[in-house]
Amino acid sequence: MRRKTIKKIIPRSTLSPEQQRFLESLLSKQRIDTLHRILDARLDDIAVVLDNLFDPHNMGAIVRTVEALGIQDIHVIEQDTQLDLSSKVTKYSDKWVSIHKHKSILECVEQLRTEKFLIVVAQMTGEAIPVHDFSVSKDSRIAVVVGNEHAGVSEEFTKLADSHVIIPMHGFTESFNVSVATALVLNHFAKEKRAAIRPETGTLNENRKKDLYGQWLQKAVKKSDLLLDALDNQRD
Repeated sequence: MRRKTIKKIIPRSTLSPEQQRFLESLLSKQRIDTLHRILDARLDDIAVVLDNLFDPHNMGAIVRTVEALGIQDIHVIEQDTQLDLSSKVTKYSDKWVSIHKHKSILECVEQLRTEKFLIVVAQMTGEAIPVHDFSVSKDSRIAVVVGNEHAGVSEEFTKLADSHVIIPMHGFTESFNVSVATALVLNHFAKEKRAAIRPETGTLNENRKKDLYGQWLQKAVKKSDLLLDALDNQRD
């Protein structure tokens, strides 16, 4: 049985006021209010980096977790593997997050440093501290790096990281599945970030909110690309 994959949706980068009103007219007020409510609570001061994950199920589960926690950005290293998402796992949650693909670890690190992120590796090392001992302030920007299922986080990322965290274990089992571990770590950081600001308030600036709202409108309306093309043709 062929696995159902997600059709890529490439929204227009910007919408004119007329185009925005047109798409809004096709949605219920409740749906529009939901888009605004979720957007207002979105976090872009917490991000996750997938360091050459192999298993599509784990990739999809992490994407779903990220979106559910209200985190906007996922960085993917495609040095040895390609991002492969199944709608059966993601439940189309990838429509609502921003996925940034990088050809190398260094390229990813340089972008994160430019954006003032602390790079935190989630892996057992001699320098690792329990994740719950890692304090998150109002101004903290944290990118959590998780490694692939076999080798863990790469040596290059481990050396470049600002901090290392672990999840304390209290049973005979010595490790969590990567998607479970990612969920636990991200939940801690997202919870701490929201406590440092206000629980219902996100960290997006107004420009990014506007851009994402336009993208989300296009994704919320079925066949929005064809409808917008038809609207454009009416004006020509």
